[in-house]
Amino acid sequence: MKTSSFKKVFIVFSGVLIFSLIGASLLAAQTQQAASQKDEKFYIYSIEQLSAANKGLQEQLVQNQRLITRLRTENDSLISVLRKYQSGGLTAAAPAKMKSVITSPARTPVAAASGDFEERYRMALAKFNQVDYKQAKTMFKNLLMQNRNHSLSDNCQYWIGESHYALKEYQQAIIEFEKVLTFADTNKDDDAQLKLGLCYLRLNDNASAKRELTRLIANYPKSEFTELGRKLLEEI
Repeated sequence: MKTSSFKKVFIVFSGVLIFSLIGASLLAAQTQQAASQKDEKFYIYSIEQLSAANKGLQEQLVQNQRLITRLRTENDSLISVLRKYQSGGLTAAAPAKMKSVITSPARTPVAAASGDFEERYRMALAKFNQVDYKQAKTMFKNLLMQNRNHSLSDNCQYWIGESHYALKEYQQAIIEFEKVLTFADTNKDDDAQLKLGLCYLRLNDNASAKRELTRLIANYPKSEFTELGRKLLEEI
């Protein structure tokens, strides 16, 4: 009789233990799956952040190369003038002219203004790459106040949005990225479209994020960001 009762208790205990183990296993599997999904999202966001930093560095490199080319051209011009002077090819009045060339090497007021804009743009981009987002944002805004029709004006507007995004000011970043799309012939339209989707994701507005990422894929099918847009849509 005692043995029979003991067996019943053992069976009940064993059943409870088995169900507990099964429940714990299921919970662990669900937790691991949730962690994996979270890690994957973090991975995608990390790639996107690194992509922004890489774009900033690449653009700064392009601007520096343009500056080097311009300086080389001006240097060649000065060398040519100096050689002519040394060989006696210039008149006695030439030194005054040469001084003028050295001070301002054949740059019209418009060219000088454009060169100043590009130089300040490089400085602002350098601030962004140095993670000084507030100062970079101010510098880009000042450039837009100086000239909204420069070929780099749309880039300035884009990096203003990126600065707000980096500062986690996502609502304002949305406003700034939308302004990028108002520039004619901008080369930052697909970048801005991707960022609009990411801003809404950061704000947990999945419906708006899905809308913007769908626009990215539909409007810019050949963009380098299209594949990332698809992956993000799968996560929503």
